[in-house]
Amino acid sequence: MKGNLILFFILLLTATIFINGCQKDKYGFEFSSSSCNLEMGQYNRSSLGINKTDWINNNKLQITVLVERNCADVIKEGYYQINENKVSLFYDVEECSPCTTCLCVKNLTYAFSNIPRKNYTFELKEV
Repeated sequence: MKGNLILFFILLLTATIFINGCQKDKYGFEFSSSSCNLEMGQYNRSSLGINKTDWINNNKLQITVLVERNCADVIKEGYYQINENKVSLFYDVEECSPCTTCLCVKNLTYAFSNIPRKNYTFELKEV
């Protein structure tokens, strides 16, 4: 029983470290988000999601994402997980309370400065 409890705490600590960003340093990860981009006007909803991926040299990758949010929502942080050739991009939102009645588009940028150049597939998830 005591061994199972120790194993549980080791797994919990490992998961916490992973989620809180130890992996961010491995690939020189940086995340940024914009405030509402109200100038987009009548944007095309099909452009929401992963909008653009740019390779700079052979090991720098920048991914631009567009998300529709309530104007008062705050994007708190972004992080990622890489599993072979699949890159999962996550963003954490602090939802407004009370909310305004407007929606807007926010730009999220995921940048990696030390990632091997491969043919990655990407997915985006709100957490």
